[in-house]
Amino acid sequence: YDLIEEGESITFTAKVPGPAREVKVKIVDDMLEIEGGGNFLQRVQIPRGTRLQDKSYVSGVLHLKLQKTATPNNKIPSK
Repeated sequence: YDLIEEGESITFTAKVPGPAREVKVKIVDDMLEIEGGGNFLQRVQIPRGTRLQDKSYVSGVLHLKLQKTATPNNKIPSK
């Protein structure tokens, strides 16, 4: 897979087996989980508070656009 961070955006691309209906993506805390056909499961650590912005699956390749969001846990306290 490829994971590219650019400022507050993350682009993720990976080959995932199976038809589009079997490809599932979810974010749990700081983990991106991808499921595909044939019991495929991939977990990738990402910054906490990241949310899915866009998803496409074409010819066995999954493309995700993710957005980092500020959460109370990673904000710098003001003085």
